[in-house]
Amino acid sequence: MSLSQMLNLGLSGVAWAGVDIGGYYGDATGELLARWTEYGIFQPFCRNHSEKQTRHQEPWLFGEPYESVCRAMLKLRQRLLPYLYTLFEECHRTGAPVLRPLFWAYPKDSATYAIDDEFLCGDALLVAPVARPGVEYRHVYLPAGSWFHFWKGTRVDGPAHILAYAPLGQPAMYVRANTAVPLWPEMNYVGQREADPLTFVLYPCEGSCIAMFYEDAGEGYEHLNGDYARRGISCEVEAGHIRVVIGEQEGAFVSTRQRIQLELREVAAEPEVVQSGETFATWHYDPERRCLLLSLDETSSSQVIELSTKARE
Repeated sequence: MSLSQMLNLGLSGVAWAGVDIGGYYGDATGELLARWTEYGIFQPFCRNHSEKQTRHQEPWLFGEPYESVCRAMLKLRQRLLPYLYTLFEECHRTGAPVLRPLFWAYPKDSATYAIDDEFLCGDALLVAPVARPGVEYRHVYLPAGSWFHFWKGTRVDGPAHILAYAPLGQPAMYVRANTAVPLWPEMNYVGQREADPLTFVLYPCEGSCIAMFYEDAGEGYEHLNGDYARRGISCEVEAGHIRVVIGEQEGAFVSTRQRIQLELREVAAEPEVVQSGETFATWHYDPERRCLLLSLDETSSSQVIELSTKARE
């Protein structure tokens, strides 16, 4: 029920909301809490909370594997905060909900009209949580376009009905092709972020798309006076040629970062050419992960990256 509740709240103009992870009434099980956390990390408000008379439901009380699954999901939410923060600002400015029913983006696709057990988180992510006990597979509908499985990198071209494998700790989660997802670095065991830069994850595929990225000081009201940064990141793929453009910054916010990173996943082979507008990009290709990492100087000016290679078939 919480899935449809959150989607309806977003459509009704109350997008900044969240249900109690694990449920408020009744006693949660370890599996229920872990599965609910897999969905709950995408809510604007993400908290584990229950009624006083119910069984305590802190993740560590259920032992393994549930504690580790909850930990991993919460770490993923921490990495997704730059993406979620961008969605929060868009919601504040335009009213667009953070969690969106599929028909929000595909109003002409009648197959999306009755779907209330999967959702879009912004433009880039499609999530289909498992909401039944003892289940590792579920039906997922992917609308038009190319989608990449977040955990395995498998490409699916929509519209398509598929049977997705979603074991505990790996909910069915797909990334829209050519749509940048900003991620913070992973946190270490004492809760500190590693020194790696902000990373924009992309799955290049034939076609093009543009994503927005927003940031500010994170507190106070100076963003109302122009102290913010908004920019578009576009990715275009044609005949094996990949072109990524990090647009000019809107706003006066100055980040303390020195570098940013592009992570192009499911790239079939090491690139022959890498070029960057005014700033040269250092890069590394990992054949095992099928991933190209490019490190760029942080700058408010536009940067263009061109690769003579192919996205993975």
